[in-house]
Amino acid sequence: MKIKKEFIQVKDSVKDWKEAIIIASKPLLEEKIITENYQNKMIENVKTMGPYIVLSNDIALPHARPEDGAIMSALSILKLKNRVNFSDEKDVNVIIALACSNDDDHIKTLKYISEKLSNKETYADLIKTNDVNKIFNILS
Repeated sequence: MKIKKEFIQVKDSVKDWKEAIIIASKPLLEEKIITENYQNKMIENVKTMGPYIVLSNDIALPHARPEDGAIMSALSILKLKNRVNFSDEKDVNVIIALACSNDDDHIKTLKYISEKLSNKETYADLIKTNDVNKIFNILS
């Protein structure tokens, strides 16, 4: 799994959840880790299946299937100072765009993220901080 400091963005706010997914995944698109189709599929998945990507009260994990255009496996992160709604009950301030080029990487990456964020202190630090270096250190 590839994560680079350049893949982490901090913004005040976004217009809506669709824009959050587009901005969060933009570094992956620019680095040709995902295709535009993959980015569109992440949005389409939320439209058709609902906000299933919201893992907690604070974090969303948009992704699509490898065959939708994941060329490599990597993460990019958008940290918002103001929360964005994914539904009436679900709003977040951390969007982790996930690209996995195969099912095995998908499972490994989800396990990695859940292990990192299962520590309450680490989780709280991620939600509170707006510092790119600190976010990078938490997730790498």
